Amino acid sequence: MFRGKVKWSPVETDYLKKHRDDMSINQLTIALAKSRNAITRKLNEIDGKITTVKRNKKSYIGKRKDLDGQFMRSRWEANVARWLNYKDRRWEYEPEVFFFDGIKHGTVSYLPDFKVGTLWLEVKGQLDPKGKTAVRRFKKFYPKEFKKLRAVVGRRGTQADQFFINIGVPIMAYYNELDKKYKDTIPNWE
Repeated sequence: MFRGKVKWSPVETDYLKKHRDDMSINQLTIALAKSRNAITRKLNEIDGKITTVKRNKKSYIGKRKDLDGQFMRSRWEANVARWLNYKDRRWEYEPEVFFFDGIKHGTVSYLPDFKVGTLWLEVKGQLDPKGKTAVRRFKKFYPKEFKKLRAVVGRRGTQADQFFINIGVPIMAYYNELDKKYKDTIPNWE
């Protein structure tokens, strides 16, 4: 029996959103090659019906009441949103997917975590090979948008920090410094 986490690409998620009302669950399972349970869970996630789920000691996925019920994929992203609110910065969470034309396998798109004004903001603790590929392809396929990309990484000197610096992405903040400075100041900090 398969018990792993079902992975959803942005393309699959968009397809599900588009066809949820005109196709049955059975038709969606065939079209997306996913189980009924996986599709039902994803629809619940999209609808905001999933409550906060503790994935491990450091990461929570779910809606945040203090952020107007906004669904967040991690506590770091939720805290960065709170920090942006504290700084009176307007932001949008995962507002746009950038697809890589001609790429058919592997990393076919990039979804920045936030849009803050005209800037894109990526929040990264650990940067896996897939994440690096997404950022490199974003630079190649969308050079004008890439120039607007900023990052929040865990701490100075980490692999994520070095990767973003080497590829030309300015670091907006270091999460460990934000955590020390704001955990007792900003309400609901996780």
